[in-house]
Amino acid sequence: MNNVRLILLMNFDISKSYHLKSFLFLIMVVMACGGKVSAQITNYSLQTSTEVNYNKLQKDFGTTPNESRLRCYWWWLNSMATKASITRDLKQMKLNGYGGASIVDAGSSNYTVAAKTKAGPVFMSPAWMELYKHAVKEAQRIGIELSVTTQSGWNPGGPTITPELALKKIVYTETKVQGGKNVQVSLKQPETNLLYKDILVQAIREPASGVLLKEQAIKNWGIKSFNQSFGFRGTYPLYKLREETEDAARIARLKQGDVVNLTEGFRNGTLT
Repeated sequence: MNNVRLILLMNFDISKSYHLKSFLFLIMVVMACGGKVSAQITNYSLQTSTEVNYNKLQKDFGTTPNESRLRCYWWWLNSMATKASITRDLKQMKLNGYGGASIVDAGSSNYTVAAKTKAGPVFMSPAWMELYKHAVKEAQRIGIELSVTTQSGWNPGGPTITPELALKKIVYTETKVQGGKNVQVSLKQPETNLLYKDILVQAIREPASGVLLKEQAIKNWGIKSFNQSFGFRGTYPLYKLREETEDAARIARLKQGDVVNLTEGFRNGTLT
């Protein structure tokens, strides 16, 4: 009989409720320093849709719409920014294919890098609002969609960010069972933190000897799959994301048809 590998995937919260940054999309007219500024207005839904228009998808791959382009966190460390630096940064974003940016003011942070940065205007002061107004004007002129965190500091958030809304990651466990017969087996519980939810149960045949898995098949698999921390204090070895296993093209791979979905048979931790 064949051995079968069962994989239970769970979705759980790995951040406390105050860790998720709250964004205010600029879909309004902003009044600042007595002046009137027209902000970028989104013309697309921010809600996830399950409907797929393949003709539009193919067209957008050829000519990427602005809402599908790269976006970045635009840090104003220690609230430091100038009109010249704002214009320069936005031009570089546009030149490098970015579609949008989110201003993150880190004025109240005790982060060591921010502490070494010369202090700029206090968040939401008249001088800060003048820079913000300039950023909105320049973003609109250059063609960068702009959003902004609603408060200053490191990891801003608040009690309104519940575990259901906070950052999450996917975790899993593996269970081996004997194939070719009906089974009733309890699946191992993945790690949890504050919140978890069943996603799916999949089964694959136990790979034959010599078939490489995880780190053996994909160099730096842990980093590439976000199962291992990556970088610290501003040092991120991006080259590890580009490294490949020698003779990667010759490695035997699972095909989509080899994966069996057993989710319907999984109830209360038991697969039947």
